[in-house]
Amino acid sequence: MTRSRHLATIFILLALCARPQVLDRIAVLVDGQPILQSEIDDAAWFARLSAHASCAAPLGAAELRTAREHLIDDQLLSAARSAAGFPTASPELVETQVEMLRQRAGGDPAWTDQLLACHLDGATVFDLVERQLTLLAFLDQHFSDAPEAEAAIDSYYKEIFVPQARARNLAPAPLDDVRATIATLLRQQQRSSDEAAWLKELRAAARIEIKGGG
Repeated sequence: MTRSRHLATIFILLALCARPQVLDRIAVLVDGQPILQSEIDDAAWFARLSAHASCAAPLGAAELRTAREHLIDDQLLSAARSAAGFPTASPELVETQVEMLRQRAGGDPAWTDQLLACHLDGATVFDLVERQLTLLAFLDQHFSDAPEAEAAIDSYYKEIFVPQARARNLAPAPLDDVRATIATLLRQQQRSSDEAAWLKELRAAARIEIKGGG
């Protein structure tokens, strides 16, 4: 290699090294708090991991949008949790949940292989599980279960349970036999409705900036 070609090669390498490398970016600002694109990617891969879905294919746009919206909700709930002084989940509880995921994957080394396939590591999974458990516990406290009104149970039994049973040519079970099940179902429905309404209020009061579209 001539001296001139050698120098030219050095200049090219220096230029490549000096070229700015975009390793991450702010994807969303929630009341000034950033959510990074890498966090959205991690959340989307973790959703696949939790659902036992294959991580062979790249993440799709719909998966990334879903992960982004979940992280916005998480950011809003985390702010409410901090304001309320609600503690994070204990490390022991988090480790127990992570161990369940590990065993469900078949233990080591299958777990290690699965994390690698899903572009995750143990520390990231721990953090995601910790946030998940913390916010679930916070929501449980915020929406403490109250006994379902007898009138609502009776109404559901007469207007929904009995007609559905008869539509399937089944004899409806006595109300006393299904009262507890109906009460649980009604509480779950009310909880989902209450959570959605609260998140809608939190979003309406927040300043949410989506960076770069998507």
